[in-house]
Amino acid sequence: MERSVVTPAVESERTVSDRITLREYFDQKINAREKYVDAVFTFQKTAVEAALAAADRATTKSEISIDSRLLSMNEFRKALDDAQRLTMPRSEADLRFTTLEASVRGLQQNMLSGAAQSHGESRVWSLVLGLGGLVAGVVAGYLSGGHLH
Repeated sequence: MERSVVTPAVESERTVSDRITLREYFDQKINAREKYVDAVFTFQKTAVEAALAAADRATTKSEISIDSRLLSMNEFRKALDDAQRLTMPRSEADLRFTTLEASVRGLQQNMLSGAAQSHGESRVWSLVLGLGGLVAGVVAGYLSGGHLH
């Protein structure tokens, strides 16, 4: 027993062939609703896929950024290790400077004593040469006939 659904105002405009049964009416409504739900699901699926793709790209970009940062941190650590390895400890530097100061003082003392000795030797040589010149002058005067009186 199928019944037709027609409003009184529309019934006068419709012919008998335009009338639909209640079942056909609900089938049309259900089909329309299914199409709407399918469209919504398709839209949501597309939106979710786009969001997942964006999240994947963001994750990849973040991983690259972290790798780059870790690489620069490792380079910085290596530079610090090299600096620490190549830098002389303060105690060792103090010991080396103390040793150098002692060596310089010893050289200065040697130079001063050598200069004093050299100065004394040069005085002796000056005296010897001066006396030798005096003797040579006296001998030359005597030989030339100018006797000393």
